[in-house]
Amino acid sequence: MKRQLKKVTSVCLGAILAASLTACGGNSAQQEPAVSAPVQNEQTAEEQKATESMESQASADEQESLWDLSGEITITAWNSSYTAIVEGADRFMEMHPEAKITVEQVADNTKLFTQLTTGTGVPDIMQFQNRDDLTAFDKYAGSFLDISDLMAKYEKDLVPAVIPLLKDGDTWLAAPWDVAPAMLFYRTDIFEECGVNPEDIKTWDDYIEAGKVINEKTNGKTKIMGFDYNGTSSFDMPLIIFYEQGGSFFDESGNVQFNSDAVTTAFGIFQKMIVRPDRALCKAV
Repeated sequence: MKRQLKKVTSVCLGAILAASLTACGGNSAQQEPAVSAPVQNEQTAEEQKATESMESQASADEQESLWDLSGEITITAWNSSYTAIVEGADRFMEMHPEAKITVEQVADNTKLFTQLTTGTGVPDIMQFQNRDDLTAFDKYAGSFLDISDLMAKYEKDLVPAVIPLLKDGDTWLAAPWDVAPAMLFYRTDIFEECGVNPEDIKTWDDYIEAGKVINEKTNGKTKIMGFDYNGTSSFDMPLIIFYEQGGSFFDESGNVQFNSDAVTTAFGIFQKMIVRPDRALCKAV
């Protein structure tokens, strides 16, 4: 049974690696997973026992098939995702010696877009950012494999907000890696030394005022945030606040709305932090 995954976004590593590789043996038909049907009220105890026995055997056969996997696949990813996938792939290959997984580290998807356009050199599994999925599905329609059979059973366990980013209509074309949680850490000793109570910070304005106090009392040595004015974080950091405001780059009619209240609020907050470079509350990194 050969199942070539030429174009799949992101990873639910165990499930997709298993589905991507070739199951050993002479059976040319795909083995469907066992499904536990609800027992009807009129079913006798003996019939129920027989049903459970068949289901148990089917499940055992399915699990045994997962231990006979062979074939080769290629995955592309970047940053910490690359490291995590390499570790997962190594463990997977230890469990399945006939499987070969090549994980390639890339800086971004620039090369991938060219590969999808030409149809050559496309990896079997590829990492995308959630926000780029729908654009890729639309621009390269027909290039991604329908993985609905893998993902349907996991839908109830996923964060609802991420699901529409992984599907084209009712068809699953990607599996989630994460939902990009964001948080701020702070040095308790510095806050205590500067007399700032973190419990008093309820809004971004409170946060900025606390930063002013800390910046002043440490003679400008301590900033409240690392922020690259002209690099990646110059977009990503305000984007977090933009989404927090419920912002969208398009209105209900599909028109671009870069001058929305959410955009103004997000970039206005960071403007307050860097309005005077000599007194900036953010540190350029």
